[in-house]
Order: sequence, then C-alpha cells, then structure tokens
Amino acid sequence: MIIGERVINNWSRFVLIIWIFVVLILTQSYIANLTSILTVQRLQPTFVDVKEIIKKGYNVGYLKDSFAKELLIDQLSFNESNLKAYETLEDYQMNVKS
Repeated sequence: MIIGERVINNWSRFVLIIWIFVVLILTQSYIANLTSILTVQRLQPTFVDVKEIIKKGYNVGYLKDSFAKELLIDQLSFNESNLKAYETLEDYQMNVKS
C-alpha cells in the first residue's frame, strides 16, 4: 500500500480538488435529506381538521388577552367552555403534562 504519493501535474490537482468538493457536497446533501425525512415523520399532526376538534369537544388553549379567543369563537365556531386561557408558557406546560 502506497501512502503519501505526490500529485505533480496541476490538472491532476485541479481534478482532485473538484472531486473532493463534489464528495463533500454529496455527503452534506445526503445528510440533510436524511435529517429532514426523519424530522418530518415525527412532526405529523395529531389532528388533521379543526372540525374534528370541535366535534369531539377537545379543549383548545390560547394566550390570554389575545385576538385568538374571538377568532376561535366567531370564525371557527368553538364552544367557549372548551377554550382555556394561558398567561405564561409555564401555565401551558403544566396543563399539557396533566
């Protein structure tokens, strides 16, 4: 096995550098595609349709004193008893865990 052979011709150096960049780009592209495929599979929504949430009577949280409450009631026809107002992220996290 020969280690440390020198590339003498300038065209050979140029081709070698191009091949190194091509391999680097292909490797990075493969890793990015694999990562996105694995991430997208994990991000599938639990509910596909708002009508399903309304029909089954699930609770919906919104930020207190925001426009979201009026939007949920007026435009999406949610029942006000199924809406929960949260003031902080900690309030939301405590209710999600329980």
